Amino acid sequence: MSAEAASLRATVAVLYNLADRIRLRDDLGRTLDHVGAAVTDLIGAHRWSIMLRTEPDVIRIHSAQGVPAEVIRESRVRVGDGLAGGVAASGEACLLNDLGSGANRPESAQRHYRSASAMCVPIRIGKEVLGVINVTDKQDANGALRAFTEHDLALTQLIAGHAALAIDAIRTRPTPEIDGREAASAERASDLVRVQSAGFQVLSRVTARMAEAADLEEVLNEVLRGTIDLLGAARGSLMLLDETRSELRMLAAVGVPEEIVRTLRVPLGHGIAGEVAQSGEAVLMLDAPEARNDEDKAAGSKRYRTRSAMSLPLKREGEVLGVLNINDRHDAAEFTEADFLVAKALANQAGLAVATARLMNESIRAAEARRSLEVARSIQRSFLPDPVSVPGVEVGGMSEPCDETGGDYIDYFAETGSDGTPTGALYVICGDVSGHGIASALVMSMARAFLRALLPGSNSLADVIARVNRLIEADTPPDQYMTLFIARIDPDAGRLRYVSAGHEPALIRRHDGTILETESTGMPLGMLDFGDFEEREVTINPGDRLFLSTDGLSEAMGPSGERYGRARLLEDVLAWPDSPVDVWVQALHAKVQAFCRPLRFEDDFSVVVAQIR
Repeated sequence: MSAEAASLRATVAVLYNLADRIRLRDDLGRTLDHVGAAVTDLIGAHRWSIMLRTEPDVIRIHSAQGVPAEVIRESRVRVGDGLAGGVAASGEACLLNDLGSGANRPESAQRHYRSASAMCVPIRIGKEVLGVINVTDKQDANGALRAFTEHDLALTQLIAGHAALAIDAIRTRPTPEIDGREAASAERASDLVRVQSAGFQVLSRVTARMAEAADLEEVLNEVLRGTIDLLGAARGSLMLLDETRSELRMLAAVGVPEEIVRTLRVPLGHGIAGEVAQSGEAVLMLDAPEARNDEDKAAGSKRYRTRSAMSLPLKREGEVLGVLNINDRHDAAEFTEADFLVAKALANQAGLAVATARLMNESIRAAEARRSLEVARSIQRSFLPDPVSVPGVEVGGMSEPCDETGGDYIDYFAETGSDGTPTGALYVICGDVSGHGIASALVMSMARAFLRALLPGSNSLADVIARVNRLIEADTPPDQYMTLFIARIDPDAGRLRYVSAGHEPALIRRHDGTILETESTGMPLGMLDFGDFEEREVTINPGDRLFLSTDGLSEAMGPSGERYGRARLLEDVLAWPDSPVDVWVQALHAKVQAFCRPLRFEDDFSVVVAQIR
């Protein structure tokens, strides 16, 4: 599981616990303590306070952590004064990362904040601000102070929404002292408490489903059905933006014909849902207009029957993921601000569910891809040639992909006759598929299989490579090709026959210290389904050495931008000491690595060497 996915799962667990706690409508002090604990758990803030209105224009601290007792006792902020008072007056959240330091900080900031980063978030019921949550002193695992982020602000706003529901439920709880003259008001308050309590139960169910890692569609259906039942609505839908973020599609619906659910597409910015998806702002329509376009008409009747509806964005870290639409109360009444607040909380949970599901799916897909790559690399490594013993020749090599899998191919194996006995000759092969990764590795494995099947018993390297070319061209895309060098070494006859399909020149270091570079004898494989390939022959003698490589070696880049280059490679081959080939290959690899350090190879690194004894 990725770190981000694990963080989301932790967020879900904390919010589930918070919703479950405040659903019980405990006393105000314990409820606020749970809210503050959620702030600490989710954001890492070790200093917070929750201030509530005690008078029409005054807020005071009711719960806090890390705040001196005298500050709590003396707290009395007039609405409109200072940071907290300003947020209480405007109802708008505030994120500050520039409070300053030392003498440049405001006096109040010097007294109350250790760090220069702080947040203040309103606790609102509709447009009514009940109080504010002040947060500062964010610390990492080592206790170092950190600045708050937009993500922290979004989480705090989500917690504030939970707090608003809880505080309003507690303050409107009916009491025995209500007299007959307040009966109607008490009944309304009781209804509000019932709706909010039911809202907490829906939140708990939804969050529990998320914690179970349930299917996204199941979670969103739980959100929609719970919201519909809770608010007494006749119909509703939950729509998500597609991958291109250009249109909305229904994922869940109640009271909407199945055909519409399958076929409806709402472009971003079109209709009420499209406008909410574009703006990111929730809409409560107490006097809904006629459906504004064909998409709205298709989603239901031509007019909203009660002329009341809600459309709320599903958001995560400021990004709109979809829209929750709720329409037509069964009792013909209009939706209220309390209904709107509950729907917002559920839309928040739906947005969190969508983000969680997507991250979990990405994490699962990434893990599966990693496992597939590990299997592919393991298979590809099994293709590396085993040590081979041919009298008169010592051969070795290495191939190291720059990614999990590569497109380079090295091989060497003894030739056998029709009866299976060795002929005394040796095949040495080096190839390079364009690009690297899974696609290139597949082409490499195809070439290996073809060559291993066709070379034994063949008298013509040119015929073999022509057949391989046709086979590769038939099964690869037009932009995929492969360079390939095949040599047949016969030490007893003193002959080396080869074919080069556009590959890097092979180097033959003679025993007298001179160098022979081979030339290409045909085009790269896979480009055309035809082509002529010429086979050539050179004489070899004891002490001669054959060197094959892919361009990943010569094009290896150092930190200054300089390439390793063919000239440097020629010097290495000329300076080849009389040592075992495997030792020399490892030394060359270490030298090129040192040249590139601290950079990594940009391409696969492959080398094959053979020494005539």
